[in-house]
Amino acid sequence: MNRRQFLGGLASTVAAASIKLPISPYADESGLKITSVEAFPIKLWNRSNQGALPSFASDYDPERWRYRGKFSQLTSAIIVIIKTDQGIIGYGLGAGGSVAREIIHGHLRHLLIGTNPLNVELLWDQMYTSSIAYGRRGVFIMALSGVDNALWDVLGKHAAQPVYRLLGGTTKEKIPIYQTVINETTTDAALSMG
Repeated sequence: MNRRQFLGGLASTVAAASIKLPISPYADESGLKITSVEAFPIKLWNRSNQGALPSFASDYDPERWRYRGKFSQLTSAIIVIIKTDQGIIGYGLGAGGSVAREIIHGHLRHLLIGTNPLNVELLWDQMYTSSIAYGRRGVFIMALSGVDNALWDVLGKHAAQPVYRLLGGTTKEKIPIYQTVINETTTDAALSMG
């Protein structure tokens, strides 16, 4: 690649980055603003052995693949609550435990407060792009998912429509469910809690 090709590519990249994302049709008519963003980790099971050194039966012990060490809390869920100046409250479910909470409280919240929550795609793009130094995968995406779900909840409540309808409506009468679990006791623990 020569200098001319590089500069030409750079110019097209800058032009593409300046393209505005579509704004929600609800955003223009509303002065809605985000006033607070909070995240709360929730624990479904007791992890009393977090600090204990593992004891594996062999090199092939299945527990080796499940071992998370001090990062085991990353599989814990988080609840994200977004409040607006017009009393609409959005709730979102994400994951990542207390690490995701720190990402939301220390980074994403500052991007969101004062913005119009109805611009869901625009806000998602700003949050995702702003994480280039440390994110775009893993626990950042877990945190972003909780925030994104809460934003869609705000939009659905504002539009008085279920979110599935805002996303295009019913496509099937029934859909199969999928659940990722670390082991059977995770499901049993969650079911025992109701």
